[in-house]
Amino acid sequence: MMWKYFTLFAILSAGFSLLASVLAWLRKPKKSVLTFSAIGVGIFAVFILLFWLDVKRPPFATLGETRLWYVFFLLLAGMISYASLPYRWLPTLTTLLAGVFMAMNALRPDIHMQNLMPILQSVWFSPHVISYIFAYALLGIGFLFSLRALFTRNRTKRGELMRNIDRLTHIGTGFLLTGICLGALWAKQAWGYFWTWDPKETWALVTLLCYALYIGLREASKTDLPTLSAKFPLCLQIAGFVCLQICWYGVNYLNAARGLSVHIYG
Repeated sequence: MMWKYFTLFAILSAGFSLLASVLAWLRKPKKSVLTFSAIGVGIFAVFILLFWLDVKRPPFATLGETRLWYVFFLLLAGMISYASLPYRWLPTLTTLLAGVFMAMNALRPDIHMQNLMPILQSVWFSPHVISYIFAYALLGIGFLFSLRALFTRNRTKRGELMRNIDRLTHIGTGFLLTGICLGALWAKQAWGYFWTWDPKETWALVTLLCYALYIGLREASKTDLPTLSAKFPLCLQIAGFVCLQICWYGVNYLNAARGLSVHIYG
């Protein structure tokens, strides 16, 4: 099975990404940083493609497989963001976050060895998962920006970071909403209901509302309406990222979901 080579591909991908991070801190030309970042992303993309061919199905069925896509989109989004932004710390934080999820997969190889269930053999399956994971990656970059902005005293730099967080949140929330809508269509086809208030569905809605509230507060700050402290939206971003983690895999550990949720990963 191709999966036995995951650790090798992960080390190579992380290695090139870390090298890009070092070059960024050393203020080397962006072209050099982006070249090594692209190699790291490319190595991980090759593994996903080979794994897809090996299992002969879209690799979205298990929790570990969704983490594969999350790492890929996270590294890709981080590289694209760095190409257009002056933040030399961004490759480092992106690589560290991606490394955490690589390590999770390396430590739990058994979660990838499952056949595709009949319920997953749907036309809505792949676009639903891709929309979600791409949203998770963009919102993950927004989370990193939020941590940086939260501890930035320079108001000008914080304002610049906030504008970038806004862009990432608007796009990420759009894909999150798209994923929910595609999931509802899938649920209607599979079970006859668009929405059942399943624990995972509930947390998906909580996550969406959290980011929607952030967008609303930021839009309100552009008007004459009184606004809260500038740090409150940043705390809301962090809370949204925590809700996202609960929605993604945290529900597996909730007593309310065990035996009741149809969304629990095996």
